[in-house]
Amino acid sequence: MVVVGMQELGASSNRDAWGAALLEHLNAPASKRSGRSKTFGSGDRRDSVRATGESALFHLVAKVGLWEMGLWLFVRSPHIPHVTVLGTGTEATGLKLGKTGKQLGNKGGLGIAVRWRDVSMAFVGCHLAARPERIPQRERDYRQIVSRLRLGPYTGLDLLHEHEHVFWFGDLNYRIGHDFDDTCEM
Repeated sequence: MVVVGMQELGASSNRDAWGAALLEHLNAPASKRSGRSKTFGSGDRRDSVRATGESALFHLVAKVGLWEMGLWLFVRSPHIPHVTVLGTGTEATGLKLGKTGKQLGNKGGLGIAVRWRDVSMAFVGCHLAARPERIPQRERDYRQIVSRLRLGPYTGLDLLHEHEHVFWFGDLNYRIGHDFDDTCEM
């Protein structure tokens, strides 16, 4: 399994292009993936199949988007029968729309829950508020995502207790206030 989460993708129409580029890159022959290429693998699919074999190809199994965020789950062919997508979901934590109580999705979290064999996993990507003075806001947004993000039927449990493994990543917007050498020594 490969899970990729991105933030600040630009227009939501870019999400499908990114998903296609990621899939192309994952299925490109290794010789095309190595190095610091400025593109996501330019080999066509036939080269990839000859180089890796059809059973080694990745397939897009699940995706979810929220404004300028995207989350994709890719699985190799032989593992697809062992993966069950339990659900996808989003939780906006961005700008509040006055008295409506609604929030925009410029910030927030998105997730994909799967069962691989007998193990439940959740993958959560997020984009939290920036700037040092917004630490309390980031902490509130994190708690909101944990309590409200639903990745399948509601069980009465929050996200962290609903799955055996939770992988959390994204732009959390925390900064390290030390110089590089001091940080490396920590």
